[in-house]
Amino acid sequence: MVHAGFVAQAVNLMEGEGLDSAVLLQRAGIDKSVLQQAGSFVPLADAFRLMALVVEVSGNPGIGLRAYRHYLPGGLQLLGHVMMSSANLQQAMQSVVQYLPLLGSGFVAGLSEEADGLRFWFAGIAEYTQVRPRSVEDMLMASILGFCRWLTGNHLPQLREVEFTYPQPADTAEHQRLFACDLKFGASRSSILFDRQRLLQPLSSSNEALALLLGDFARYQMERLRGTTCSARVRALLLERLSQGPCDMETVARWMNVSKRTLQRGLIEEGTNFKSVLDEVRQQLASYYLRHRTYNLFRISELLGFKESSSFHKACLRWYGMPPGRYRAQLFDEQLCAASRELVSEM
Repeated sequence: MVHAGFVAQAVNLMEGEGLDSAVLLQRAGIDKSVLQQAGSFVPLADAFRLMALVVEVSGNPGIGLRAYRHYLPGGLQLLGHVMMSSANLQQAMQSVVQYLPLLGSGFVAGLSEEADGLRFWFAGIAEYTQVRPRSVEDMLMASILGFCRWLTGNHLPQLREVEFTYPQPADTAEHQRLFACDLKFGASRSSILFDRQRLLQPLSSSNEALALLLGDFARYQMERLRGTTCSARVRALLLERLSQGPCDMETVARWMNVSKRTLQRGLIEEGTNFKSVLDEVRQQLASYYLRHRTYNLFRISELLGFKESSSFHKACLRWYGMPPGRYRAQLFDEQLCAASRELVSEM
């Protein structure tokens, strides 16, 4: 998964370059409402698909680099505020490494001391690097630079070297203009080597007390993410997306950015399996839909992901000991009785 701030930055880039973000989000299978939900995530595969579409529609393979011009300061949400309150850029970069899980999974990052300065690097986990479009890497690198510019009030730290994992493009003029330093392509990781002295210059937004408070909150949020069980994550995804299309085990594993086998093993370790979790979610949703008379039985069957109404009928016999129509009628009678009792008590 990747933080929705990545998608927000992509939307800012698209709109800044005159592209229709709503159409591209829809084609990538991303619900735009996720951008209004604090701390939300989207599957890496969907984010990669979006950036591939941005390149396809724009016809510009280097469009990701233009994220520097269209940088969105609020995209990082909590982590962005932690970085803003840091004493200097070095401390801000250390925050990214320390709280990386808040940005998602499927990648790692670090800081390494070198004779010429301090290198910030990040790399995708092998399972995902094979499908990552160049535009994703370009947008991330340009966004890092954009954030540094915004954080320092246009006083950019000096860059000594920038590494990209993809092969050298035929045209690197935009790279040279943007980074103005030595460039290396085909590297094992993406990285930016900063001049150390520039990184230690105080930030005008620095606030030690706020940094401590936000750091505590960031650690709390990380603990919450780590404490979420595999079955709880599957249940949340099914509740959100079951009505939108197929939700088999392979699809859910892709949303979680894990292999089908890893998902299966995680559920077994918790004493359950995918079929059981899916059945629980369907029963929970069925009770809601049958109690609220908005949809007919055929539509409810569709919303629960059943291919045939007969499968929904059999499931209700197993869950409630009666067909869905009779169960709905029973719920309606109970609601009438409860309303009558309440009316009598008020007289």
